[in-house]
Parts: sequence; C-alpha cells; structure tokens
Amino acid sequence: MLKRQLTSWLLIRNGEERVVLYLSLLYLALGAGMAVGRSSSDALLFKRLGVEFLPQMFFLTSLLLIIFSAVYAAFSDRVHPSRMFKYIVALTGIFLMVVWCAMQSGGSKIAFAAYFLGYGVVSEILVVHFNLYVSGFLDISQSKRLFPLINAASRLGGVTGGVALGVLSSWVATEYMALVWVLTLVMAFFLIAAYHRGKQGLRARVRPFNKQTKPMAHIREGLEFARRSSLLQIAGLGLFVMIVLISMQDYLVSTILSRHFQNERDLAAFFGWFFAFTNFAVLLLQMLATNRLLRRFGLKLVSLIFPWSTAASFALLSLSASFLPAVIGRFNYTGMMPAFRNPSANLFYSALPGYMQGRARALSIGLILPLGLAVSGLLLMWVPKESVDESLAVFGLLLSFVYIYLKIVKNRIYAASLARLIQQQVYTGIGEELEKIGRLDERVVDELKQLLQQTEDGDNYVVFAEILLHGAPQYAGKILLETLPGKSALVQDRLLPRIAELAPPGWQDYVRRCLDSVDIHLRATALTELAKRDDVDALRAIHGWLVHSNPRIRAVAAQACFAVQDPVMHEVAERTLRSMLYAEMPGSIIAALSVMPGLKLFSLDDEVRALLQHPDAGVRAAAIAATGTIGDVSERLILLARALRDEDVVVQRAAEKNAATLMPITESEYTAALDTYFSFFHMQSLLTNYLSQSELAQRKTILLAIAHRHLQRAWDKKSVALHALSLAQQASARQADEAGFLRLVLNEEVLRHIGIALDILALLDEAQMARAISAALASRDRRLRAQALESLRHIENNTLVEWLLPLIEASHDGAKWEHTVPDMPRDMNELIAWCKLQGGQWLSQCAASMEEVTSRAAPV
Repeated sequence: MLKRQLTSWLLIRNGEERVVLYLSLLYLALGAGMAVGRSSSDALLFKRLGVEFLPQMFFLTSLLLIIFSAVYAAFSDRVHPSRMFKYIVALTGIFLMVVWCAMQSGGSKIAFAAYFLGYGVVSEILVVHFNLYVSGFLDISQSKRLFPLINAASRLGGVTGGVALGVLSSWVATEYMALVWVLTLVMAFFLIAAYHRGKQGLRARVRPFNKQTKPMAHIREGLEFARRSSLLQIAGLGLFVMIVLISMQDYLVSTILSRHFQNERDLAAFFGWFFAFTNFAVLLLQMLATNRLLRRFGLKLVSLIFPWSTAASFALLSLSASFLPAVIGRFNYTGMMPAFRNPSANLFYSALPGYMQGRARALSIGLILPLGLAVSGLLLMWVPKESVDESLAVFGLLLSFVYIYLKIVKNRIYAASLARLIQQQVYTGIGEELEKIGRLDERVVDELKQLLQQTEDGDNYVVFAEILLHGAPQYAGKILLETLPGKSALVQDRLLPRIAELAPPGWQDYVRRCLDSVDIHLRATALTELAKRDDVDALRAIHGWLVHSNPRIRAVAAQACFAVQDPVMHEVAERTLRSMLYAEMPGSIIAALSVMPGLKLFSLDDEVRALLQHPDAGVRAAAIAATGTIGDVSERLILLARALRDEDVVVQRAAEKNAATLMPITESEYTAALDTYFSFFHMQSLLTNYLSQSELAQRKTILLAIAHRHLQRAWDKKSVALHALSLAQQASARQADEAGFLRLVLNEEVLRHIGIALDILALLDEAQMARAISAALASRDRRLRAQALESLRHIENNTLVEWLLPLIEASHDGAKWEHTVPDMPRDMNELIAWCKLQGGQWLSQCAASMEEVTSRAAPV
C-alpha cells in the first residue's frame, strides 16, 4: 500500500519502477561527483591562480569543447549509449588521477588550470550523453513525468557531494577532492555495467559503427541539418545568448565571492555547503513543481522560468554588486537552470528526427557552447577590473530580455516542428489542394506537353493537365485535344468538360467521336456537352437513345434532354425517368436515379422516397443520391441518418458521398441538427465538417460548443467505465460479464468523442497539427503518441486542450482518473439504464438488449 501511494505521488506508473530506480542511482552518483568537482575546481582556480584568469579559462574551455565534442559527435550515434557511457566515465577517472598526481607533485598552476578545464569539458559531455541515454528509456510523455524526478536524484547527489566537500574541506587539502570524484565515477561505471549485463540493445535507432566512416562526415551531416532546421537555429541562438549571460554572471559573482572569502578552504567550504543547499532546494522544486508544471502547462511556460529568473538576478546585481545579490545570482545558474531550464530544454530535442538527436546535442556542446564561451571570454578579457560591478550587471539585464524574446520565438517554432515530425512518421491522410499557379512561360508549357504525351499513368496525366489549365489556359485546350485521345475512358470523362469550356478548334469533332465509346459514362458526358450547345448530332442521338434497350443509355438521353432549351423535350425526359423508376429490374431504377441529382425534378420526390426502402442495396444507394430536393432540412437529415445506419456499406458510402446536398443551411438548423444527432457519431462528423465549410458567421462558436459537449460526455463515460469495475466485483457472474462488456463499449465511445473533438480542432484553423495528432494517437507507437500529446499543448484552443489532455492520457497511457458524475450508477440496473440513456447508438443498443434479457430472466 505504501509503495503504491509513493509511486502515485512520484507519478511513477506500473512497470517503470526498475528503470526509474536505476537511472536515479546513476544520476545520483554522477551528481555527487560533479558537485565535488565544480566546487573544488572553482575554489582552487580562484585562490591558486586568481579569479581574473576566469575569462581565459572560458576561452580555453571553448577550444577544448570543440575538440572533444567533435569526437563525441562522431561516435554518439554509432556506439551503443551504454558502452559510450562506460568509455566516458573510465576516461574521466583516468584523467582525474593524472591531474591529482600532478597537483601533488609540486602544485603546478597548470595542474589546477587543467582540473578546472577538465571539469568544464567533462561535465557538459556527461550531462549531454546522460540526456541522450535516458531518451532510449523514456518517451516524451514519460520524460515529462519522470525526467524531473531523475534530475532530482542528481540534485540529491549534489547535496551529498556538497556536504562531503563542506565537511572534508576542514580536514584535508582541497585537491584531494579529485579522488572523491573518482570514487563516484567508479560507482557509476559498475551501475551501468551491472544493468546492461546480458542485454542485446537499448534503442532501435542506434546504427552499427562503420570503421571506414570519417567522423567529420557525421559532424557535417549535423551541421547541414542545423542549416535546414529553423528550430535548431533558434535554439542555437538562444543557447549562445544564455552562455554569454551565464558566463558574465559567473564572472561577476565569482569576483564578488572571491573578495569576500580570503581563505581557500573557507571558499571551498562555502561552495560545498552552498552547493548542498542549492541542490536540496532544486530537489524540492523538481519533485514538487517542475514535473507537474510540465504536465499541466507544457514547455511554453516552464521554458520561460529560467530566462525571467536570470533577468531578475541581474536586476538585483545592477542595484548592488554585493554578497547577497551575488549569492542569489549564483543560485540562478546553479539552481534555477538545472531545476527548470535543463528538463525543458531536453524535451525540445524530441521535435527532431531520432537519428539526429544525438548529433544535435553534440553540436550544442561542440559548436554553440564553445562559440559562446569563446565570445564571453574575449569580451570579459577586455572588461576593466573596476567595471566588474553594477555596470556589467546592467548590460546583462538588457541581454536577458533578448534571451526571453528568443525563448518565446522558440516555443512557437517548436510546436510547428513537432507537428511536422509526426506527419513524417505517420500517414495523416491530409489531401493537398492544388496551389494557385502563376502564368507559365512557353518553355514550361512545352515541358508539360511532353509529360502529357509520355505519361502512362492516368492520375499523373490529370495532375499535369490541371497545372496546365491553371497556368496556361490559352494553350491548354489545344494541347489536351492533341494528347487526351487514347487515354483511358475515365481520364477522358474527367477532362472532356474542361475541353468543352475552352472550346479549342476541332473539339466538337472529338466529342462526337466519344459518342461511339463503349464506356457509358464517357458517352453520357459527351452527349450532355453537345446537347448544351444544340448540336444536331447530339439531338439526333438523344431521340434514338430514348428508346434504346440499355437503361443506362435511356437515362443518359433523358438527362441530356434537360440540357436542351425545349419544354417538350423536358416532358419526354420526365416521363422516361418515371417509367424507369417503376421498373422491376434494379438496373433500370439505378440508371434513372443516377442522372437525377441536380435536375430538381420535384414531381418525382414521392417515387424517390419510396425507393429509399427498396430491398436492393444498389437502389437505396442511388436513391439517397437523388434526395437533395426532397422535403425540408429535417426530413432530409432523417433520410441521411437512415442511410448511414443502413446494414449495407454501399448505402452508407453513398450517403457520405452525397451528404452535401442534404445539409442544413442556417445556423439554427445546424444547431438543432447537432443537438438531435448528438449521439450519432457519424452524423456529427458530417455536420461539423460541412458547418466548418459554410459561410455562417457563428460557425466557430457552434463548433466549439459541440466539441465541449462531446468532451464533457467523454469525461462522464470514462468515469462510469472505471466505476463499472467496482460494480462487476459486487455482481453475479453474468452481470460481471455484462459490466465488463459495457466498460469496453464505454471506452470505445470515449475514443469516438475524442475523435470528434480532434476533428473539430482540425476544422478550426488547426488542420495540419490536429490531423497529425489524430493519426499519431491512433498509432501503436508509444513515442508517436507522446509527441502528439506534446503537440496538443501548443494548439491555440486552450479550453479544448484542457479537456482533451486528461482524457487522452487516461485512455492511452493509463494515467490516474479522478473525475466522477453526479448520477453515478449504484448497481447494474442503474448502469444499464445510464448507458441506454447517455450512450451512442452502439452503447444504447447494447444496454437495451441487456435490459430486455434481464426483464425476461426476472421471475414473474
């Protein structure tokens, strides 16, 4: 019980305990070592060399980072992360032992500088690789819950290391702290080795190392990707500004503290105890605030906390460059940065392709960080010692506002980049409309003509033809007339009306030849186009076709009669169609119905109504297509709903295809229809889709209202579905089975309500992102779903998102659910009654069937 409460409080879900424990222990050991390394290297540098050498150390650190991060970048995605981790830890331990021996052999200033520089390089590579290493265990959703907790273990290690340094500084010389750091690295090495013993692989995206591959080629690949990625560009610029800010603040704060503490051991002890206090504070923040803020508000808010705290700390230093503002400033970059900036910054890499994430992280320490340190070092070298006070802090304050602006821009680009990444990984089904094309020159027209002549694919031909029709209509008619004959009847049928509109010389001869085609559809199109222009051959063909034995040809002839401006021909056509509607053969009925849409034959409405009940599915499907003129809106929607519920899928597809002619017209009609058919998901999708395409002024308001209603119903159904579990435990075996089945149907309808809400989001100017999210959520890929959830947080309709996120997390990731409904069923009878009343079509039918079975089983 205690374990369950603890894991719930820490947001750890079932099956995650072992991974979280391992990563936490590993980061604890690394955090303790880095705490000892940072505090001791700072104290030794400031007192053995002098704080005035800090800008030079920044510059040298930048050069070393370029070298070592280049090596890391070359191998980060080629060597298995666990093996790479062991290499880094082992080499760091060997380096520290060598430096410690050098410090003991005479106290050379070079050794103390090397110790400081070594920490600057190793700490960055360790943190970057740990983040990459963790990404193999956790997806975005898990990272937002668990990474702050794992980071908290590093803070706990920092507390341990700080306390150890504070206590040991009064007993042993400061340089012996290097051995303490080595001890923590030994612990980390054995933890990694023990966890991966006997395991074959961690991440699918790791590529086998190729000894013939040049390391610099991988770095150039990362740089090329950075050149194309706007997210990486703005992130790099923000990181550069942050490094300059932190370097300035570190130099200013270190100068103040070095003046305040005259003794090396006192300074080391202060750094140790301060590091312990800072990490304890960060530990509390990460456990109690960071992960919850990330889950509640996402990266948009959390990523701005550190920039604002940096501006505030510089403001205090600009007022007084004294001990207390210096302590606050040091807490900013040793406390606020790991508490809020680092966890959120790590999540930004999730918007990059997986194979590039390691290289992007490596580039941040191999290019951006060295460049920032080099520029900072050079700038600070030119700052006079007497100016290392409030004046430097004022400059830092101004630069902080630039940093805040860059973070805001980065948040916006991150949302778009994550949506694009999702679309690259799943098929979203977003149809791309033909863009408006400017006028094409003759050279392009000639190239298109060659493509039209050479292509054998009908779809490609139509695409090329549409481009030509948009960009060069003056040439399109002639070129199509030359290239279209010989193509499939389907392609000719699609483009023949376009040729008739352009009327190039000789088009009527071509259309007349189409009258002899074996394809009925092409013959019908040709006859109609000629009849519109009172062509003699067409009129002669109509009279012959009206008595043809083929019902499809008779129907086409009747349709063509209405293209002729002759009332007598109209009467003949109407009599022909009426007789065909009363025929016994379904083929004749279907042929007549197929030409009726758009003719507005109100006199035949009664016949069409009757045919909607015809036993033949083909007839019913053709009849629903001809109902656009029947009755009022409410009657047409009833007919549409009946067709959508038809047992034959052919009728359902026909209803979907022809729904546009049956839709409401006014806002009140749409509101009434959405309310009437609220529990009919198929109708809801069609109504919301056509409402969004209308020109009605209140369409967005109506769509938002219905989306909120669907999400509210989804919340209720989710709560009742969970409550059905407890009811099943108290019921009989048969009722328990019924409760389990109703729970499955309830959860299925929850997903349908979520789908409606996401579709509405896609219709409210969020099409690209919302449809990508829908496709990703439907995927079985855990990482894709996590990326979709993160994208969802960046959608502008925040009110819908606040309702959507808990539902999606509970439905897909097993998150805790606490919502309840006022009329929660108390027993199985009430559960069945609730489902019958509140459920959709399927759930209501299931509940009604169970109620009927229960009533029959009850004793009389």
